[in-house]
Amino acid sequence: MTPTSRRRRYAVPFDPEHFAKAAAAHGPSAAESTFGTILAANHWAAGQPSGGGSDLGQTAVLREALPDLARRLGIRTVLDLPCGDGGWMATVAWPPGTQYLGADLLPELVARCQAQHSAPGRRYVQIGRAHV
Repeated sequence: MTPTSRRRRYAVPFDPEHFAKAAAAHGPSAAESTFGTILAANHWAAGQPSGGGSDLGQTAVLREALPDLARRLGIRTVLDLPCGDGGWMATVAWPPGTQYLGADLLPELVARCQAQHSAPGRRYVQIGRAHV
């Protein structure tokens, strides 16, 4: 292809706030509504909002293995998406200096995680369609 045969490209307008505006205009997404209903109704009724697969007994082997895996692989940042109630991940003994970020769709779960589990190197944020 010669320089004269190339098509000229023009800038396309891009609004970085497009998804945030859409979320504000249209309310909660189907996923937000669905999981909000599940949380409010305690649908999984397993003693914690994230269901029986997230209890300390079910996650014991994984909680024990994760710190060593993080050390061996040199992992310095962990993104837990979706973090749910954050309960079992808050008990993982990450190597010193490891940063943990839990993110979830539901603001009420994020607020609960922030209140119950925030610590140095561990924080929680809401993420949804407006953020991706």
